[in-house]
Amino acid sequence: MARSKSNTVIVEAKRTPIGKRNGVFKNLKAHELGGALIKSVLNAWGHRVDEVIMGNMIGVSFDAAQGLRPRLNPAMEACIKAGYGFIHGWTCGDACSSALKSVIVGDRSIRSGDCSSVLAGGMESMSGLPKEWLAMVLKDPNDLSPLHPTDYFSHGFTTLEAGEWCAKYCGVSRQDLDNWAIKSYLRARKAQTDGVFNTQIVPINEVALDEEPTLPITEDMILKAAPKLGPDGTITYYTASKNADGASVVWLMDPTFAKKRGFQPLAEIVSQAPSQTIHRDTRHFTVEPLQAIHAALQKADLSLSDVDIFEINAPFAPVIVHAIRQLGISEELVNIYGDSIAFGHPVGASGAILLVRAIYALLATGGRYAVICLCHALGGATAMVIRRM
Repeated sequence: MARSKSNTVIVEAKRTPIGKRNGVFKNLKAHELGGALIKSVLNAWGHRVDEVIMGNMIGVSFDAAQGLRPRLNPAMEACIKAGYGFIHGWTCGDACSSALKSVIVGDRSIRSGDCSSVLAGGMESMSGLPKEWLAMVLKDPNDLSPLHPTDYFSHGFTTLEAGEWCAKYCGVSRQDLDNWAIKSYLRARKAQTDGVFNTQIVPINEVALDEEPTLPITEDMILKAAPKLGPDGTITYYTASKNADGASVVWLMDPTFAKKRGFQPLAEIVSQAPSQTIHRDTRHFTVEPLQAIHAALQKADLSLSDVDIFEINAPFAPVIVHAIRQLGISEELVNIYGDSIAFGHPVGASGAILLVRAIYALLATGGRYAVICLCHALGGATAMVIRRM
């Protein structure tokens, strides 16, 4: 296949509901969630792909008989679970950016001419992690909600401590964080009530709704929550993303290949860009979305004013509040259906979940361009620009 001179197109975009850690999907492993989604997408079209690339952060499983057991290639296991073991599957790991990086790698495979059809996304199960695993990555393995791994490359701080640093360094107040969390929950619940996610969600085991927005969390609970890091802190349980389970995939194709086979593209990938601060204090990952977004827009020869929808991951509310302020954009364009504060953050899947939400937001609003961005631990961020077809 010749190298493609056109942008890679997305012909399908689906996700599972997002379940709370130890919630509706507590008995399913990541590859089982991913496998169910892959099976649903490929069976619906009756068409195979050249390869499957899935993001995943926690590549371990646990049961009473075996204890901790590493999963060597969760993406391949997902393909086998889906009944497509003859398709090459491989796993991409880049913390919170894992699923979006999987899409980027799939895009490159198509542009290079190596592949014409790729299924890319991510999957994660934060449920059932044993204390043996938690002890390896947490300062306090009993602090189960949310899960905040320790970054040993920068003086052993947790990602939660990085979030607190962001709030103080960027001048974001406790009130700012609470206000954003309230907005996120309201947006998520309204979208769920309005059926916004019906066309993008593939039900799993008869679960068809994201779990967190259905919980009776009130504004008063958010306003009165205790800070996670003591009285001088700003971030609470409700202004941090929750540990979660879920999966998401997008189907990438060479545009000529898609046209010949009768696929109608939903969107095309215009550009992507990373941003990395590994040579500085890696707590700066919380402010890196700014650089990644600017770089991706520059590659696309676009400006912020050209963008109709922003999907920016919110591991902690200060990250999103700071990004909106520094970019100088309207918060009405950002995470219009809520974000990981209200839905949860299935780390290895979140990048593709944001991408799926952005695609359907463009279709619903008639917008032309969307930006998807996630920061990730160890000091980086990843951004992508897509255009509605």
